[in-house]
Amino acid sequence: MSSTVRSYGFIGVLAAPFATPEAREAFCEAIWDKETPLDVTYDGALAYIDYNKQAPLREREDIYFLDLGGADPAKTPQDLVAEAAKHGLAVDPASIRPFNCIWYNGSDSPVDMLTKAAFLARTGQAEG
Repeated sequence: MSSTVRSYGFIGVLAAPFATPEAREAFCEAIWDKETPLDVTYDGALAYIDYNKQAPLREREDIYFLDLGGADPAKTPQDLVAEAAKHGLAVDPASIRPFNCIWYNGSDSPVDMLTKAAFLARTGQAEG
């Protein structure tokens, strides 16, 4: 059954984007069972770490909360760099930004659908 869930973590530009949708799909299938929070957007140009990706649904559905004091200091952009490196990917550290996405999981995640151009525009970064 579909529900409203939360995805959150860090997202950044891949140093070498996937050349084809098929290459990205093969990579995502290869890491599916590895219990990694890592994923790649549909355009193959952005990698992200979703701390809720492997969480039970009841935790992913726990989207109503009060956050005092900001982000969890134990979670850092370096988590994305390190997790990507474990799977043979390099992320531009200067491009990494935090994200928090509340979405209906009966459809595609807005994070998955985010393109590099839209990401750079929304975060005020120049193409480079």
